[in-house]
Amino acid sequence: LRQACETRLKGMQAIRADYEAEWKDIARFAQPARSRFLNGDTNRARRSRNAQIRDEHGIVAFRTLANGMTSGLSSSSRPWFALTLRDAALLDAEGVKPWLSEVERRLYAFLARTNFYGAAKTGYAETGLFGTEAVAMIEHPEAGMVCHALTAGEYWISLSDAMVPDTLYRRAPMTVRQAVDSFGTSVSHGVRHAYDKARYEDLVDIFHAIEPDPDHDPDNPLSMPWRSLWWEERAPRDAVLKRGGYREKPFWAARWDTTGADVYGYSPGMEALPSLRELQLQVKRRNEAIDFMVHPEKVVPPNLKLTGQ
Repeated sequence: LRQACETRLKGMQAIRADYEAEWKDIARFAQPARSRFLNGDTNRARRSRNAQIRDEHGIVAFRTLANGMTSGLSSSSRPWFALTLRDAALLDAEGVKPWLSEVERRLYAFLARTNFYGAAKTGYAETGLFGTEAVAMIEHPEAGMVCHALTAGEYWISLSDAMVPDTLYRRAPMTVRQAVDSFGTSVSHGVRHAYDKARYEDLVDIFHAIEPDPDHDPDNPLSMPWRSLWWEERAPRDAVLKRGGYREKPFWAARWDTTGADVYGYSPGMEALPSLRELQLQVKRRNEAIDFMVHPEKVVPPNLKLTGQ
């Protein structure tokens, strides 16, 4: 199963490669600390790219977009969805409306206890910048649910025959301690050795695949329509960390705009990219001109003579 997933991942990587150069430029000018295109990209490298930004208007513009979408679509301070029934005639039945109202109240309370609203805001920013967002919603024994808001460069998606994203593959790097706490004795020998040596903060490259299970049996109550597979990138090819499943799709992958059968979306960030490039160049040239005016060149040819005129 892992080998089949890795083969599929290679095909998904080839499809995403057509978008990556444009995504890198968008991240460079509008959100230099957000994208994850290079495996092993460190915080120091991302901070150094921040220092190369000469004008912050692109960053502020997309922050405004994300804040506007958050307040308009899923604000944490006011109701933004209402439950109803497919059969509108049942709404007049006794007890239906109070029951729907109570379920709504519990849903809002549950979302408020989780990190859903922060993940939704991150997703809006991703959609505006890169045209596609992905957020995995995973059940948690204590928090109830944890939303993993992904950024461009660390995940791949694929579409169903209904042209809806139904497959999510992602990089999910963990520290040695997190990997052992999550997967126990299923981790590789190298991870166990690092744990025994107290190298708890070493990073482990892990992949997570979520996709429809082609072997799902609707008549079997233990069979899940969505399967989940975790594996360690450097472990032997037949080794897996965990195999599981979900009764409902545990992620969303919204796209700003699509053309035809495109997997990934198009975004305002792509449309603004020429202006973002020009803005940085203009500010660079303006600062150079100011430097020449304030600190003019003082080196002159040795044969130059000053006159009284």
